[in-house]
Amino acid sequence: MEFPSSGKILDHEASFSNMLGKYTSSFVMAVSKKECRMIKDKLANQGFQVQSNYITSKELQHLEQRHTGMAYDSVMVKKDRNNSYYLVGFVKGEETIVVNSIRW
Repeated sequence: MEFPSSGKILDHEASFSNMLGKYTSSFVMAVSKKECRMIKDKLANQGFQVQSNYITSKELQHLEQRHTGMAYDSVMVKKDRNNSYYLVGFVKGEETIVVNSIRW
C-alpha cells in the first residue's frame, strides 16, 4: 500500500533483527480523516480483520507509553504465510494511525 499523501510520521520504534530473523517495527502516523477511512477500506480488501485481541510488542508498548491518552477506535490485523503479523490501530478521532509489524 502506498504511503498516504497527507501522512506524517510522528514517532517510531524498531528492533534489530536477531539471528532467527525476528524484527519488529512500529510507528505512529498522522493522516487526514478522509485518508484514514480510505486506509480502513483498503486494509479490509487486503484481508485485514477487525480484532479486539491482538499480539503486541515492546516496540508498540513503548510508543503507546510515549503517547499517553491514545485510545483505539478499532484495530485491524493480518497474519501472512511468511509468519509476519501486521496490526493497524485507528486512534479515536480518525486522524492518527498506529502500525506494528512483527516478522518471525
